[in-house]
Amino acid sequence: MGGKRIIYAFLTVSSLLLACFNFLFAADLSPTAEAQNTNYTKNILYVFEDSRNLYQIGLMGFLGENKKILTRAGNNWCPVVSPSGEKIAFFSDRNGFNNLWLMDSDGNNPVQLTFNKENINKIDLLSRGQIAWLKSSADHFESIYFLRLGDIWSIDVTGETPSALTKCHDITSFKISPDIAAPRILYAREKTKNHNGLWTMNIDQTNIRQITESLLAIPAFDWGDNNTIAFFNNRDISIVQFSGLDKKSIKETFYLDNEIAWSKSNPDKKQNRIAYISDKNKGPNIWVMNPDGSAESQVSFDGGISPCWSSDGQSLIFVGGNDIFTVDLRTKEKIRLTYNFSAFFPSVAEIRTKTGFTGATENK
Repeated sequence: MGGKRIIYAFLTVSSLLLACFNFLFAADLSPTAEAQNTNYTKNILYVFEDSRNLYQIGLMGFLGENKKILTRAGNNWCPVVSPSGEKIAFFSDRNGFNNLWLMDSDGNNPVQLTFNKENINKIDLLSRGQIAWLKSSADHFESIYFLRLGDIWSIDVTGETPSALTKCHDITSFKISPDIAAPRILYAREKTKNHNGLWTMNIDQTNIRQITESLLAIPAFDWGDNNTIAFFNNRDISIVQFSGLDKKSIKETFYLDNEIAWSKSNPDKKQNRIAYISDKNKGPNIWVMNPDGSAESQVSFDGGISPCWSSDGQSLIFVGGNDIFTVDLRTKEKIRLTYNFSAFFPSVAEIRTKTGFTGATENK
């Protein structure tokens, strides 16, 4: 009997130890409380004019639901969400001069990153080439790239390491290529009024080259992949390589104040589509086409600017009149997302949210 009691006691202690081990092990692997209360939602960031005739940043769902005002003080524009979905970089003049700011994706905790005692740029409600984020593929570090007094600068989220990438003082807009492993920068320089040229360089400021003559009235452009660029060439949409070679016209269009948006849902750029502005059929309206200029179709019919692709490449968000609309290109269904809003600059944003997100606080 004594032997059985010893064996029984051993098994009981072993069971207790195993249970404790499993509990601790499970606690290690289970999501943290923060992770359990965190998810990612697809949203639309935009700028609108408030009752004081100041520009504020708003956020809403893809169907126009859950509208939230993220800023309250001064003028605010060019919001761009970070790759992690946790932060939004933007310009604001709330402290007297236009500077770069950062806030949480729910609008809280605004922080000033630059402290120029002059406006670092002008309020631009239409351009998409003012601020960009870059996420390092190696250490997941996020940097902000932005225009400052006609040059491209980079800065980290602490604001402690600003660095100028260019020193030409005449850059009006830029875009970073989609490949984070070897990113490149495409930018426009305005040599004289309405005489813009397109330039490219690697992210480390090497391999700088001019890829178009400085004859462009409006610098409208976008990347298709890490090597191919679409741009408005005064009378047509053209394609050119990063090196400036293989330039060719793909679509004639004469609407001068053009915009280019190339979707990037498919790794093969030939399977994605290009949105642009045309003055055909009582335009300006938004049209889309294949990268070779084929299969063009009209998207907006009552005026449209500022086209922005959904992440799946199946829908376009745009501004028509004073409001923001979305169109499903498969069904042609158009949904009005804002009403008499004086809205500008819609952009897609995947926001990292926590349970209980209620938007910005009133006091900013």
